[in-house]
Amino acid sequence: MSYTLPKTDKRFLRDFGQRPTPFVHHHTCENHSYTQTITNPNTYSVEIVVSMQGGSGDSNRATYDSDRKYWDKNRYNIWRYTYAGRVGNTLTLSLGGKVLATAGGGGGTPSYEVANYQGYQYKGASDDHSHTIKNWTYNGKQNLDCRQGGEQVALILTLKPSQSATITITHNTASSAPNTGSYCISGYV
Repeated sequence: MSYTLPKTDKRFLRDFGQRPTPFVHHHTCENHSYTQTITNPNTYSVEIVVSMQGGSGDSNRATYDSDRKYWDKNRYNIWRYTYAGRVGNTLTLSLGGKVLATAGGGGGTPSYEVANYQGYQYKGASDDHSHTIKNWTYNGKQNLDCRQGGEQVALILTLKPSQSATITITHNTASSAPNTGSYCISGYV
């Protein structure tokens, strides 16, 4: 994939009394790893503003329960936790094989207590507590969607005639992230 800056017939940015023409290119990242090339086809150098936004993390709905913590013979608590979500897409800007900037992806939902359950043992002679849950009650609940947004980076870059820069999008498997990341290039030709 590539993007080429608009080409003009001018020899210089301000040639023949012509005013420079603005341009803007916006790209929303996709959920796979790939590289985009930005090329200056003109016979003069062009300064561009590059702004990048890393993707947000996603939530992981998979849960696991803690061991039972008994208060007395018949009452206990179980805490339910979620696994950490995945990191969002990361964008890296390179020029001439050197990394100039990176916009890291946001973290996914961290592992934390979701709910506190209380159960009671069935009345009976059995001491087997493996299947004695009678009632589940929520004693507290925390936010499940604690996704973090990605980093934001902006810089001015000078592309010489026929020079190319690359933006590498690294997909970190955060497939259900609400924001997959993006970048915007703007300037004058």
